Amino acid sequence: MSDIQQCRQIIAQLERDYNQEHKTTFIDIVPDKIIEISTMALWAQSISGAKKMDLGLPAPKAWLRKLAARGPAEQAETYKGVMFAFIKLILIVCRGV
Repeated sequence: MSDIQQCRQIIAQLERDYNQEHKTTFIDIVPDKIIEISTMALWAQSISGAKKMDLGLPAPKAWLRKLAARGPAEQAETYKGVMFAFIKLILIVCRGV
């Protein structure tokens, strides 16, 4: 599965989680993972103190869909004072010496 497909899968999962419901997500100034699927995660960080954001509303969902279409980024994109980024996770396997 491509990186963009994984990003789109994350948004689809968010839409299922927020299906017809208004749920508040607290986003702090410390970057935090919102949701993870397979080897991709959506991270968020507030620019100016803790914020509440309803990711189930149409406007943020539409904006996140556009972000997902670009895939993981080297830099976060900002929406209403919150930076969002899709981050590709790296699995590190350590073997005994």
